[in-house]
Amino acid sequence: MVVYLAVFLLGMRMYRCAEQPVIDGAARRGGASLDGEERLVETEEVDGHGEGLFLVKLLPIWVTSIVFAAVISQVSTLFTKQGSTMDRFVGGLVVPSAALQCFVSGTYIALVPVYDRAVVPLARRLTGGITMLHRVGAGMATSCLATVVAALVEARRLRAARDASLVDWPDATVPMGEWWLVPQHVLVGVAEMLGLIGWRSSSTTK
Repeated sequence: MVVYLAVFLLGMRMYRCAEQPVIDGAARRGGASLDGEERLVETEEVDGHGEGLFLVKLLPIWVTSIVFAAVISQVSTLFTKQGSTMDRFVGGLVVPSAALQCFVSGTYIALVPVYDRAVVPLARRLTGGITMLHRVGAGMATSCLATVVAALVEARRLRAARDASLVDWPDATVPMGEWWLVPQHVLVGVAEMLGLIGWRSSSTTK
């Protein structure tokens, strides 16, 4: 992360903030101009100092995103290790512990259209829209919730291992179905949907 930050800061002189028009507050509240179109207010030109300040303001979000990345990485590490010690038989077949990662992708794919077509329009009507910071915060909060659920499942898994006297047998199968791990995988999928791609749909104004 230190190397990434150093490289990022080295290019600060080359970065430019795109100048975009914004909708005037009166128009956003329903007021219309004489020609019936929404009024646009030109944004102020951003100078070099403004660009540097803009990047500095991004650093807290970037640094706290380390927590989000750490949670996401648990899917292929802790979650998979948890599943490898649990009962993986389903209908006579052995389900690989890594196969549960499909619930992350499945949740991701299933919720994108719901978010785009239902959540964003509803939020726009009720609150005026969802900002990028709101989406990033929701993704981080959901990732933390996934960690809490994973910790509770792990506590139950260890308790089941103790009850079966399997604590000293690392290769033994704990009498607990790996489907207990599905909720935390689903929550990670929700967190990824909010934190990684949710901004695409709601950033477009209708």
